Amino acid sequence: MQTPRWRRPSVLIILAALVVAALLIITRDRSEPLERPERAWVVEVQPAVSQTLRPTLELFGSVQSPQNAQLSAGVDGLINAVNVLDGETVAADQVLILLDDRDVRLELQQADADLREVQAKRAFAERRLARGRE
Repeated sequence: MQTPRWRRPSVLIILAALVVAALLIITRDRSEPLERPERAWVVEVQPAVSQTLRPTLELFGSVQSPQNAQLSAGVDGLINAVNVLDGETVAADQVLILLDDRDVRLELQQADADLREVQAKRAFAERRLARGRE
């Protein structure tokens, strides 16, 4: 009696699997597993001391002074420099800010020029008056 055709490949596959499994078991690594040393942790030891402790609470925040001052300049202008920081203590007569004084200097030069012009006109008028009296 012959075995059916479809059984032959199945039997061959099973036999091949058994041979491979047997080879794996025979050739397995028989060495002892390596023992790893246990990790050692550094520990700092101090003797116990009996003492009274109070609970502490560490917080972060900001403190605002009840005294504030509103500053303003007598003239308009751009700020060139700020010489103090927010919340910093200042002394009397300390310069807090420096204003850009270019516009004021130009106005002063114009006023000086106007004054010289008026003085020159006055001197000219006085000379004309003196000539007219002669």
